[in-house]
Amino acid sequence: MMNCTLYADTCECDALALRIGFADKGHQHYFIIQRAEDFREEIFPDMRNIYIELDDQGWAGYGGIHCIILQHQRLTILLTPDMSAQMGGYEAITIMFNRDETSCEDLKDVLTCIFKGYERHFFDEAPGNST
Repeated sequence: MMNCTLYADTCECDALALRIGFADKGHQHYFIIQRAEDFREEIFPDMRNIYIELDDQGWAGYGGIHCIILQHQRLTILLTPDMSAQMGGYEAITIMFNRDETSCEDLKDVLTCIFKGYERHFFDEAPGNST
C-alpha cells in the first residue's frame, strides 16, 4: 500500500467551519479535511460532502474516503481507488501529531461532526476510547 505520512507540528480544529488542518513545521506540507458548508446535513453514499486536500488543490477532492482511523497522536485516512488516483496514487494518508489529551478531544469532537452520518467509516482507537 502506498502511504503518505505527514509529521504535523500544527493542528487547527475549527468547529464552526467543520474543518481540521494539519501542517508541518515549515508549512510546506499540509492536510485539510472539511465538511462542505452547502451540504452539511446531507448523507451521500460516496461522502462527496467531505473535502480533503494534501499539499495542493491539485491533490484534492470530495468524497473517496473508505474510512478514517484516529489513534493516539495519529490520524489515518484510507482512500478509495478513485480518490487514490486523485491524490498521487496514495492509498492512505497518515498524519502524525503531538497533542495533549485535551486538544485530542477537540480533534475527536470536530472529526465526529465532520463524519456525522458516516459513523461506520470513523474509528476512534485512541487509548481509553471504545468507539
